[in-house]
Order: sequence, then structure tokens, then C-alpha cells
Amino acid sequence: MARYVMEERRACEIAELAQSVADYYFPEVWIDPESVIRDLGITLSFNYYGNCFDGMLECRQSRFHIYCNLNRVGNSTNGRARFTLGHEMGHYFIDDHRNALRSGKAPSHPSFCSDSQPELAVEIEANHFASHLLMPRDRVAKLLSPRRQVVSLADVLLLESSFRVSFQSAAIRVIETAQDHMCAGVMWRPDGGVWYVISPVFRLAGYTSIFRDRNKLASDCATQKCLRGELSLSSTSENVTTASQWFYNVWPGSDRDVILDEVATRLGAHGVFTLLTSHRMKTRFS
Repeated sequence: MARYVMEERRACEIAELAQSVADYYFPEVWIDPESVIRDLGITLSFNYYGNCFDGMLECRQSRFHIYCNLNRVGNSTNGRARFTLGHEMGHYFIDDHRNALRSGKAPSHPSFCSDSQPELAVEIEANHFASHLLMPRDRVAKLLSPRRQVVSLADVLLLESSFRVSFQSAAIRVIETAQDHMCAGVMWRPDGGVWYVISPVFRLAGYTSIFRDRNKLASDCATQKCLRGELSLSSTSENVTTASQWFYNVWPGSDRDVILDEVATRLGAHGVFTLLTSHRMKTRFS
């Protein structure tokens, strides 16, 4: 099954919906999803459910209930839990998601919000809602616009602390909003899992798929040093690399084998994050 890609109009509608919720409830401060959920009359359970889901929205007799799994999100107030609640709110606020649940046309289904590259349309849309709810577009622009000469780890850390979101959520948001920059981020998880996000302009240039095999990385590169634990937590390692060492369908020495800056940092239990940036700039796409 091909991965669902939202049309631009649909993405804008969901982003605007999320921002309107954020502006209505919390016009000047960081967003508290739990407070909104309770104000809507939706009941909420934090409990331990093994690895069954991160969160789930259930509808019984037209009443909605949200489950949040502490086995997977940690505690009820951290960034991952807040994103999970925002995701389930997306299923409620997006009309066709809510109506399908209420009518019984769609059963309640488990959501795994830690998966940055889900396949189901409803999951991708709910993630998009959560991202724009917790980090509204206008507020992100105010924080990042003065800093956007380059894309850096400092941008990620700024969003993480300002909006009280997870590093992963902040990294995805920074790179997805980097309209003028060719950049990408890769998270190397301790369990061997890998996810990545590529900026829109980089994708439009044809750089769409990154190697997920850490054994293919150069042994002396910044990322490998972090993976081997040679650096202390939160410290960074940097080097220059090329696109052919990271992307499929890029031949060494070709015109598309652009020079990239590689910056890697250790995130403790979350693994290692790599930021790839190119000095090439492209015209803004709207």
C-alpha cells in the first residue's frame, strides 16, 4: 500500500483547524491538551496498556473517551504524552474522523504516535493536527524566522523548550517548515529503528529516501562516533559529507552528489539524531 500523501489544501485546512483550537484555548501560552480534552467533556484515562498503543480515541453511545498508554509515553505531562493527546484530539476535531467513529463506520483503532512515518491517512492527518496544535504555525514562524539563515540543532532545541514537545516532534517541525533549505534529519533509535524527515525543497530536488542501515555509514563520521558512545550526552560531533553517502539514487561524483554538513548528537535513551544540511538554497515554494 502506497503511503498516503496529503494534498496541500487538506494539509492547510487541518493546520488552520489546529491553530484555531490553540488560539481559542491558549492564545498566548503553551498548549495543554489535557485541559482542552476535559473542557470538551471527553473522558481520559492514563494507564499501563503494554505495547498495544500510544493512544486511542473510543466512542460509545456518542460519548468519547481517550486512552493514553504510560508504558509507551512515559509520564502524563512529557512531550510524547502531550503529542499523543494532541493526536487523539485530531481524530475528534477533524470532522470525518469523528463522524466515522460516532457512526460506527470506523472502529476505534490504536495509534502509535512515535511512528514518524505512518501509512494510514487518518494517522498522518492526526499527526499533522497534533503538530500544528502544539506548535502553531504563526508562533513557530515568530521563533524561527529571525534565525533561518541556517537550519541547526539550536532550532530544534528552541521549539522543544518553547512548546514543551519531544525532541522528535520539534525536529520534524523544524525540517518540514524549512521551505528554503535543503536539509534532513535522521533518528537512530537504540532498538535499531530508524526514521527520517526531509525538507520539502530537498524532496522536490529528488532526494527522497535515506539509507537506514547504520553499517553503511562511514566508520569515522560524526553519526558513527555518537552511535559508538564516544561522545558525552547532548554533545555534538560534526563533519562534511556528501549526498551519495546518505541518499538512494545519488551517484558519487555526480551533479546531485552535493556537499552536506553532518551534525550528530546523542539523546540518551532516545538514541542519536543526525542533521544534514546543504549550503545550496532554493526559491521558496508556496
